[in-house]
Amino acid sequence: MNPQIGTIFVSHSRRVSAHACLRNSERNPRWRWCARASLLCRRQADTMRRTGVLMPAKDPEKEKAHQAAFKANNPNYWTEWRAKNPGYYAKYRAKNLERLREYAKSFYANNARARAIQSAWAKANPDKVKEYAAAHRARNRDKYKDRNAKRRTNTTAGLSPGIIAKLFKLQKGKCPICKSDLRKTGFHVDHIVPLIPRKGEPAGKHEDRNIQLACPKCNMKKHNKNPIQFMQEQGYLL
Repeated sequence: MNPQIGTIFVSHSRRVSAHACLRNSERNPRWRWCARASLLCRRQADTMRRTGVLMPAKDPEKEKAHQAAFKANNPNYWTEWRAKNPGYYAKYRAKNLERLREYAKSFYANNARARAIQSAWAKANPDKVKEYAAAHRARNRDKYKDRNAKRRTNTTAGLSPGIIAKLFKLQKGKCPICKSDLRKTGFHVDHIVPLIPRKGEPAGKHEDRNIQLACPKCNMKKHNKNPIQFMQEQGYLL
């Protein structure tokens, strides 16, 4: 379909062209493109492009039917369009990254149904979630390194001076969970009761008595679990 003369539905494109003629909407609740748009049409299109507000269809049910028919008759429309316009979305996203992020935050914050759909999809597709997360980490490796470095720098902020050396001595250089030698494995500064626990459980505090040195493997496995529950899962407690 030629986008200069074809029918374009509101849901198929959020961008409004300066040549989007609105006169046809009097007869048909759809956008039609014309080569010669009136001054009124151009002004309306410019206003909608600037404000981001699209005119609603007069007959929503009829509009949905048109959209369904379009998708049924043109199943590969957007696949073909993307193939003809490689790099378009990447350029658009790079140019409007902050605006898109703000829109996404606002959309999910004010749309409970969208959050429920997203949560349900994530639960039904755990492998894809892991795949996307791994791909995101691979694309933003430097950002993750910087973030982790900052976290390690700020781990002991607010604790007593020398607390790490004191704990290492008290624990005799061993992981309190698996008893491995921390000199060989290295260690993480672990909050015994997580600062951000699972839903319904009490949160711990960032203080000396809630700190221990755990080997990286045990700390990652423990994550934000309740310490008693975690030790029971490992077979150390009944």
